[in-house]
Amino acid sequence: MKWVGRNHFHFLRSWGFSLREVELEKVPLAALEEQHRASDPLQKTFAALMISYANGDTISDSLETAHRYGVRLHSVSDYAATFRKAADA
Repeated sequence: MKWVGRNHFHFLRSWGFSLREVELEKVPLAALEEQHRASDPLQKTFAALMISYANGDTISDSLETAHRYGVRLHSVSDYAATFRKAADA
């Protein structure tokens, strides 16, 4: 599965993104738990996020929270469309 369509590559390349394909990787929960025991705070944070996702956790009041902090939520499709607009400009 490609991360973005071919017409977005020029735009992404101009910002220093690589043009590799993204692959789904299944990681055992035990490996995530091991990563969470790391001393690096960034590794701990990402491991915690992945463990939560693996357990099916959701943010039930995400719309309310986003509104409270002035954040506009976007779908992946809407976000990808911003690359198309920028590439076409």
